[in-house]
Amino acid sequence: MASKVWAYIRAIGGAVLVATALCWLAWHIPAPFTLDIGGAITLGAGGSPEAPVYDAPFLTDVHAPEPADDLLTITTTNRYRWTFPRSQITIPNLHGGAMLVRLRLAPPPVPTTALTLTLNGEQVKSDLAPGPRTLHLFAPAAADGTLIIGLDAPLYQLPPDPRAFGVALSHITVQPSGWNLIVPWAALAALAGVLLLLGVGAVLAGLRPWVAGGAVLVVGVALAALLVGARSVITIDAGRLLIASFAGCGVIVVGRGLGAILRQPSAEQREIALIAGLTGLGLAVRLVGLRHPQANYSDLMLHVNNLTGVVRGEIIFPEGLTCEAGAGRAPYPPGLYVVLAPLLALFSNHPLVMQWGGATLDALVIPLLWWSIRTVRNDAWGRRAALWAATLYLVPLAVLRSLSIGEYTNAAGQALALPGLLGAAVWVGLGMPRRWRAAVGAALALAALVHSGVLISLALWGATWFGLLVVQRRWRAAGQLALLGGGAVVLAAVLYFSAFIGDPTLASTNPECPVLQPVAAKFGNVIKEFFALDGRVPVWLWLIGVGGLIAGWRRIAALAQPLAAWQATMLSSQMSLLWSEQTVRWWLFVVPALCLGGGIGLATLAQRGRGWRWVAVALTVIVLALSLGLWIQFIVNYRTGNFVP
Repeated sequence: MASKVWAYIRAIGGAVLVATALCWLAWHIPAPFTLDIGGAITLGAGGSPEAPVYDAPFLTDVHAPEPADDLLTITTTNRYRWTFPRSQITIPNLHGGAMLVRLRLAPPPVPTTALTLTLNGEQVKSDLAPGPRTLHLFAPAAADGTLIIGLDAPLYQLPPDPRAFGVALSHITVQPSGWNLIVPWAALAALAGVLLLLGVGAVLAGLRPWVAGGAVLVVGVALAALLVGARSVITIDAGRLLIASFAGCGVIVVGRGLGAILRQPSAEQREIALIAGLTGLGLAVRLVGLRHPQANYSDLMLHVNNLTGVVRGEIIFPEGLTCEAGAGRAPYPPGLYVVLAPLLALFSNHPLVMQWGGATLDALVIPLLWWSIRTVRNDAWGRRAALWAATLYLVPLAVLRSLSIGEYTNAAGQALALPGLLGAAVWVGLGMPRRWRAAVGAALALAALVHSGVLISLALWGATWFGLLVVQRRWRAAGQLALLGGGAVVLAAVLYFSAFIGDPTLASTNPECPVLQPVAAKFGNVIKEFFALDGRVPVWLWLIGVGGLIAGWRRIAALAQPLAAWQATMLSSQMSLLWSEQTVRWWLFVVPALCLGGGIGLATLAQRGRGWRWVAVALTVIVLALSLGLWIQFIVNYRTGNFVP
């Protein structure tokens, strides 16, 4: 036992030291920095006034972004930010040497503005005439490589605006000059903590010492590469990475504890530990994405207000729909808020409860996918298929994008729908005992009360599967499914949707919406998504998910039919494009089905022999690497102002 412990200490400790040294060396490679302060006026077709807050971590005491206008024209495309009379720009751990700074700003429209700039302790004073200009400045080196620019300007006010203004900032560029050894202690310690927690998590998940150490080294190399190519992302988010790593380890500890409490055999406990490790890693990946600016704005406060309303006893939420979704007012089911409301007794921060709760619910899809296959096939093949399916859901790009831009009820609602969906698939497929009926029905009813888009997707899935059962003349199974699904819908209608019958506000709105796109164009855009390498559902996941289901159909027939209906539902969900600009979130609904199909296919491939097993492993690594690479690029883009929601 002692030798095994020392083997882990040597492997993980050595890997952490090497990886931390690589990160420290990466900090000494010059990395220029550019920031459009305030951001673009519009992002996407409709524009987003909240999106430019990606620059907020670098700025202290500045006003909200504003568009260029006649009073202060910076450019024709950018916004700007007014500073307070005294404000600060902080770019942490950028470079060890001196730095050349180009700062684009505009003084207020007064004869002269006496501006004092402090660059890493050195003061520069200048009297500026009105109008935009670019200042070329020299900043001396700092011990930890941080650039701090203080701006001190006379108070300027523009009645009737009550705010206090200094100068207007629109752009900054920093170019390192010279070279010095630096030790950014705080950020380096945070990254070392991330690497150490990753190693600890690997141990808790039951991985061998060399595998755990190798994982730490791979992540260390990736962090070092990001420090070279996107330094500001890591320096700003190092603390978030550490918190996410702690959360992931916590999930693994809980999962291992559940395995011990259930008194499973040792082999089962090792499998549960591995699934707990995957779940913890999945949670960490999701939490890191919450740094997206729109994760803190967008729909977040709507959900926070509704969550607070549920705690106060309010349940009925009619919300306004956009023109793309059909316009007007519609019922907004409270299922997600009801599930998360108990957490407010432990945590007073409502936004964090919504964000972390949504990320946690989606991470729990990983063990749920594993459970669904293991319940149907409890043999060696079933264990491999279940582990592969769970692994493929580590980096689901569609779900991660939704969580990161504040679509919590869509992504978390999908996660809450899966217990009922998979429970029905397993129960009807295997003829499980009657005691399942109430639990599965309640889970489906909850799914119907989470989000109307989820309800539509579930209804389409149930109708498709019911049709397949009728064609095969499996009358008993079809009856069970109809009873289960119909009962859930009736229960949801009685409990919630009946409250809106006769509500005049749901029919009195008559918004003016732009002319719809041609139907052919809308379907063309959807078709492009299926072949996009960086789409919400990348093409390789389609290939491995659909192909895997076809290849493994006979090996898990009880689950294959509802899974085929699940994947086919994606096609029927597109029909709403005939009368609206957007469909239900089909990409969120289909991803778990593709992961299940992929797990079945990879397990079938691996059973053909040792060589094919390595092919299956290679395919898994390729899918995860490509997905993780796109996700990292997405994070880098939105942390540097070039993101696409």
